[in-house]
Amino acid sequence: MQTITQEQLARFNKLVRERCDLFFPATKQVFLEDHLRERLIAGGHSDYENYYNCLLEEPEEMQSLLEELTVNETRFFRNPSQFRALKESILPEMIEKKNREVVKSWGDETRPWKWGERHPFMYLRVWSAGCSTGEETYSIAFTILDSLKFPRAWDIEITATDINRLVLDRARMGVYGNSSVKDIAPDMLSRYMERSEGGLAVKELPASIVKFYELNLKDISARRGIMELGSAGGPVKKLDATGYFDFIFCRNVMIYFDRTAQARLVNTLYRCLRPGGFLFTGDSEPLHLFEHEFNVITEGDAVYYAKPF
Repeated sequence: MQTITQEQLARFNKLVRERCDLFFPATKQVFLEDHLRERLIAGGHSDYENYYNCLLEEPEEMQSLLEELTVNETRFFRNPSQFRALKESILPEMIEKKNREVVKSWGDETRPWKWGERHPFMYLRVWSAGCSTGEETYSIAFTILDSLKFPRAWDIEITATDINRLVLDRARMGVYGNSSVKDIAPDMLSRYMERSEGGLAVKELPASIVKFYELNLKDISARRGIMELGSAGGPVKKLDATGYFDFIFCRNVMIYFDRTAQARLVNTLYRCLRPGGFLFTGDSEPLHLFEHEFNVITEGDAVYYAKPF
């Protein structure tokens, strides 16, 4: 089989970067080369030039390559200090604020609301970006439900996105092995998961507040906050995410982008948060490298970011 040249490798790197902002520096060139070789062999292509042209002409093969190149390491309650901050500081304050808005709205004829309906202020909107197989997303769901006295009275929507269709299919199943759930507290585990064929399955209530979609983060940056969310076999859902989310988890995603793409994504995340909303990034993704308008919050070992009112 033909050996890939440095010039060809650079062309593939540039193409992948243009499609989804994934960037492979010199230290990760072997990773890129190995996966290109695997796809070339799997598709029966005669050489790298032929495979490159295939990527230009066949979107499905481009998608398959991107799925090979995206790393999907995740686990329940990864970086527990951030989840403690979410449960102990952020959610109580946010819930209290929304409850005060409910009380203020009573008797306001410009905001009609009937008893028995969900109040329009009793909502939470969350984005889990780069959700992989769903462990982070369900960790968020469990934490929110544990923080609410009457969760069914609330309109909770967790939008979970990833570029990789294969991991999204696994996330939608919501079934995990015993080793995957070892970091979930036993009482929480019994409340939100149950035994099923193949392992432990997420119960109906947490599953009902989560929706998984295919999304290329580069696209939402290019569209200035407009999400085009692909579902399994369903129509694309368009969402203007400007000022939409109460908090965003985008952890261990930016480490695969170059500095320009990282800065662009930070601006997009800022745009998508409501004033007073919160952003969580990975431990190795501090925002001090970029100009931004977030307030930096440190709480114990947890570092996260707030969009000012």
